[in-house]
Amino acid sequence: MKASRVKTLLAAAGIVVGSLTAAAPVALASTGNTSNGCTAQYFTTAFSSKCNPATASGNYQTHGACRWQSDIYAPKQYVGKNSIVNGVSSGECSNKVTGATVAFWG
Repeated sequence: MKASRVKTLLAAAGIVVGSLTAAAPVALASTGNTSNGCTAQYFTTAFSSKCNPATASGNYQTHGACRWQSDIYAPKQYVGKNSIVNGVSSGECSNKVTGATVAFWG
């Protein structure tokens, strides 16, 4: 018996065939400045940079401006020239990120 015929018979019997999938929610990033192809980005409480691609090799550092707490400077992270990297120099605020910037340290 063909697979399509089996599915039709099972569906007629009230049996669900196949799989149900739901799209995962995607958080949209707000963006800050760009340095050498790396752009600062921030979400509700997290921040980082995305290089697409980096036009210079060196250390990049992302700064997050936090609401109701001191700003946070994430650790510097080395990125090679022409690298495409998401999540460079990441950090998190306790409450909310109100902005982010990326700096190139060479």
